[in-house]
Amino acid sequence: MAEITVSLAAPQVALVGGRGGVTASVTSATAERVVVGVVRPLGGDVPAADPAWASVERPLRALAAGATEQFVIAFAPPAGTAPGTYEAKVVAYPADAAPEEYADRGQVVRLAVPPTTAPAPARRAFRWWPWVLAGVAVLAAVAVAVLLLTRGDAPPPPPAEPLDLVGSWDLVEGTGPDGAFAPVPGAPVTLVVTAQGEVSGSTGCNSYFGTVAVDGNAVTFSPLGSTLRLCIGPVGETERAFLTAIGQVSEGERADTELTLRGGDSELTLTLAD
Repeated sequence: MAEITVSLAAPQVALVGGRGGVTASVTSATAERVVVGVVRPLGGDVPAADPAWASVERPLRALAAGATEQFVIAFAPPAGTAPGTYEAKVVAYPADAAPEEYADRGQVVRLAVPPTTAPAPARRAFRWWPWVLAGVAVLAAVAVAVLLLTRGDAPPPPPAEPLDLVGSWDLVEGTGPDGAFAPVPGAPVTLVVTAQGEVSGSTGCNSYFGTVAVDGNAVTFSPLGSTLRLCIGPVGETERAFLTAIGQVSEGERADTELTLRGGDSELTLTLAD
């Protein structure tokens, strides 16, 4: 039986907006055509292993002997899935073998499905027209009073627009619980945000991915998945400081091409890439 090992970047995925993902690192002791799939663990939940839940980016790949490949696995439970924690097993196996033969070497991943907000109950219709005639005079009087009171005053400022994070950003500097940090020359730290709220980028050593939610100036990043390259020295220290800081972010502020994200003990300053 081929020696194929698989490890996960994280044992649990918290779904945000109905989506989430995890990176699997797969190593083969011999040259193999390897397939990565998602199956039901023994005694586990059926839905999380359903093809409608999980998809693997390029599931079939040719691995050289001793080589390691990163497989990105995306999870998107169907609408209406009951909240709770579901389990699936990530299995790597040779293309000419059955996944069941390698199931005992797979890794279990838990999916946390949050509860959905219940819709507001529908209000009963009521007869509004009898109130119209009585209210016309009152509304007219209120309109005149407001006009007289506000005449000559400056118009109210328009409501603030939601913070725009969309774009490709480069980290300039940051502070975190352990102090200030900045990218190491030749190892830029980046943040890319799409209009759909998808997040990706580089820590200067590893690639990462996740999602972000914006409500006015409030900013919340999901737990980030990443590749598993070993990072040592200043690059590794910058990576750890950046991931800690972005995990604390709770609000942001943008001024043209400069973006500031802050929260807790952390603050990140980024500039829009050319």
